[in-house]
Parts: sequence; C-alpha cells; structure tokens
Amino acid sequence: MTSIFLFENKLSHIQRGMFQGIGSSLSSLNLAYNSLSSAPDLTGLNSSPYILLEHNQITDVRPLGKSGNMEFLGLYGFVI
Repeated sequence: MTSIFLFENKLSHIQRGMFQGIGSSLSSLNLAYNSLSSAPDLTGLNSSPYILLEHNQITDVRPLGKSGNMEFLGLYGFVI
C-alpha cells in the first residue's frame, strides 16, 4: 500500500495503533477535511513522508514529532 486517503470523512478520532503493521511502503497519508481534534497516533508507520492534516481542529502537533521520516506535514486551515 502506498497511499491512504481518508479525507472528507467526518472522522473525529483515529484509533491508537490503526496504522500498526502497514510497513514502510506508505508514501502519503491524507486525513484532511475531517473533524480531528488531536494529532493522530502514527505509531507503526515506519515512513510516511507526506502527511496532510489540513482543515481539522488539531491544536497540538507535538505527538507527530515521534513520526519517523516525515518530509511534509500539511497543516493549512487551522490555528495551532
């Protein structure tokens, strides 16, 4: 699997460990335009260089600092 697109789904929470076991082939994760109020737990993603979280209600992105090889983090459309 190289991409996961979960944008515009009215998601309010991403279950801890949801991405366990996906491996290192993921190149993009799109969670934009949802209702997330906290940064998702990306434990289990060995690599996801392109992560889109824009237009959510996230106020703290510090948990994302634990994410491995992130090259791009889209945070447009909300105040941190």
